[in-house]
Amino acid sequence: MALSKIDGTNLITGLPAGSVLQTVQGTTNSAATITSATLTDTGLSGAITPSSTSNKILVISNSMVYASRADNTQHLDIALLRDTTNIFNPSTSSGSPPKAFDINIDGASGTYYRVIIPMCYLDSPSTTSSTTYKVQGACRTADSGTSVWQEGSMTSVITLIEIAG
Repeated sequence: MALSKIDGTNLITGLPAGSVLQTVQGTTNSAATITSATLTDTGLSGAITPSSTSNKILVISNSMVYASRADNTQHLDIALLRDTTNIFNPSTSSGSPPKAFDINIDGASGTYYRVIIPMCYLDSPSTTSSTTYKVQGACRTADSGTSVWQEGSMTSVITLIEIAG
């Protein structure tokens, strides 16, 4: 008895909602120096092509940041974009952009802090076209400050997981 040929494009149909369909990971260790309050690309991104408009994309990222400050407080802002649309700004207070993280650095000029900024977001892109997710960051302070994303040997990671709808 001969077995029928299986077409791989049909293997993901009929799976129950919540099933993981594909996983994509992006990494970067290229430094992105940010000195302004304007959200700026950090170089951390990943692209995924959903197989159905009803599926969701779980985005998990860990951004590695080296922050320096001449005074006491460094404010780091972070945002997640789907293509060019800002879809997620975690915040602890209001503002434009929202203040996402306060790093209290006590000490003289040249004091620094290394931090991992985790982010997790479940998106409903409603498309079957290639979609790019990227992380942007900002360094907002009343005094001079700098944040270097992926400084030195630090590697930032973004993971995109397609989940059946």
